[in-house]
Amino acid sequence: MKVFGFLSKIQKVENGNYKDHLYALILAGGGGTRLWPRSRQKTPKQFLKLFDNQTLTQVAVKRFAEILPWEKIFIVTVSPEYKKEVLRENPRLHPENVIVEPVRRETGPAHALGALFIESKDPDAVIMTEAADRVVKPISRYLETLVRAAKEAYEKHVLIAMGVEPRYPHTGLGHIKKGDKVRVKGNVDFYKLDGFVEKPPIELAKEYTASGKYLWNAGQYVWRADDLLNSFKKHQPGIYKNLQDIKPHIGKADEARVMASEYKKMPAISVDYAISE
Repeated sequence: MKVFGFLSKIQKVENGNYKDHLYALILAGGGGTRLWPRSRQKTPKQFLKLFDNQTLTQVAVKRFAEILPWEKIFIVTVSPEYKKEVLRENPRLHPENVIVEPVRRETGPAHALGALFIESKDPDAVIMTEAADRVVKPISRYLETLVRAAKEAYEKHVLIAMGVEPRYPHTGLGHIKKGDKVRVKGNVDFYKLDGFVEKPPIELAKEYTASGKYLWNAGQYVWRADDLLNSFKKHQPGIYKNLQDIKPHIGKADEARVMASEYKKMPAISVDYAISE
């Protein structure tokens, strides 16, 4: 998916149809090892003040707060200490919306766990996902893309991968091959997805960029919570079973105990490998 043009202003999301069920899920549980030595286990990159004296997590939360009420912004992180830091930086977040993974299990289980918690509050939820380490400009175009993708995902029951139009050959990112254009909504183009490609060598990256048929894989998705969970049921039945064992205990006194028991049974797998590819 790519965006053309600009929005002069993003309006606060208002009631009506999909907008009543719109949520954000921010993944903030990474170790930040690629930014070592500045990023450490105690203070990974999502908690570093790299721009305008704000952490990357703060910036991500504030982006979504432009279009969503605070109670519809969720974060998945990986330890009670990280949760405390998230809430210290973002005191308007609801504590129950900061979900703690008992152990790090990559983005597949993290997305699934976030969807499970959100779906338990709203069975019709549609989720805009984001990693906490994103630097995004211009924000208006980005938010337009997310909101239009959410409408598409909500109404058509499709899983949507976000693609970035490449500006140069890149060997450090996976690529998405575009299929046929399905429709245009405002400044957003929707394509069928014709496949994922691993990080290419430089010569292949040059071919991809020149062809105009490939987008950078942003590792970012928009989907209904129920559609994502059904995809786990189909493609990752083991993880789905663990999730179903957790579900009755959400918000209960034994939630942490059951989560610790079931979550560690899940494999460490990215959402790309678990579902997308």
